[in-house]
Amino acid sequence: MFGHERGAFTDARGRREGLIAQAEKGTLYLDEIDSLSRKAQVSLLRVLQEGRYRPVGSSEERCADVRVVAATNAPLDLMVQTGAFRADLYYRLCVFHVRLPPLRQRMEDVPPLAVHFLEKHASDEEHVTQRDREKLEGHGAW
Repeated sequence: MFGHERGAFTDARGRREGLIAQAEKGTLYLDEIDSLSRKAQVSLLRVLQEGRYRPVGSSEERCADVRVVAATNAPLDLMVQTGAFRADLYYRLCVFHVRLPPLRQRMEDVPPLAVHFLEKHASDEEHVTQRDREKLEGHGAW
C-alpha cells in the first residue's frame, strides 16, 4: 500500500510506488479492510488524519491526496468491540456507510447487470437488441 525504496528488503531491487501514490488525486479502494494488520491500520490512520505516509525503507515522508473507499464483509463494529480493529480508524472510515446486500438478495438487479455486461463486452459487430433485453428481463431463473 505504501510502496518501498530500492534496498528496503532483500528482494527490493528497485523503487516501487505503492497504491497510495498510484491513487494520487483520485480514489483508493481498499477491499477486505478488516484483514489489515495492526501496524497497517496505524499507518492508514495516519494517512487519513495527516495526509502523510512513509514508504518502506524511505527516510522521507510523502503527502497523500487520496479519497479512500473501504469495503468488507466482516462486522467491523463488532471487531472494534473485541479489539480486533482500531476504533479510531473505524470512525475515520465510517464517515459515509453504505450497506449493499449480496446480489442473491437483490434478484431484480440481475437483468440490468446482465445487459450492462453483455453490452460492455460485446464486439463491434454484436449488440444487445431490445428483444434480447426483454428475454433477459423475462427470464426468471436468476
